[in-house]
Amino acid sequence: MRRLELTRSAEDKKLYVLPGVGELRVGRWPSRDVGAHAGGQTYTFAPRGPSRRVPTATDAFGAEVGHQHGSWSIVWRSTSWDLRPAAEGAVAYYALARPGDEQELARFVLALWGKRPVPIVVDDGARLDPGLLLFALFVMRLTTDGMNRSTGGGEGPAGV
Repeated sequence: MRRLELTRSAEDKKLYVLPGVGELRVGRWPSRDVGAHAGGQTYTFAPRGPSRRVPTATDAFGAEVGHQHGSWSIVWRSTSWDLRPAAEGAVAYYALARPGDEQELARFVLALWGKRPVPIVVDDGARLDPGLLLFALFVMRLTTDGMNRSTGGGEGPAGV
């Protein structure tokens, strides 16, 4: 397992770096759009749909390459992935796994992006697409934002 941290650049408060994977640049307020660069590819992550609550990813040519599908899954380049509470049962951790498979390929801490690093653990043997990892972080960011705005506080990825 490889431990990584998403950290905010000291020089640019809108730039977040995940070493060895890529970077995310948040848009101007009030936009929730995020530009991403990973594995030589450029993406735009944004909430879409009538309520602007469904996370989507488009490539540099505007083609959709990812979106949240249902309550606990995301689709990245036509492949479905589960994004679910981590096996240890900690509310603050979510795991990325193949549907129906118990093996967690990556684990994300549900946290706001800011001054504190956001820890991530990735299975070295998984060979995950760097864009998928950044998109999962974006989904977690919207989840966190949704939980902070929720009066009930119990929204999960579906409630973003």
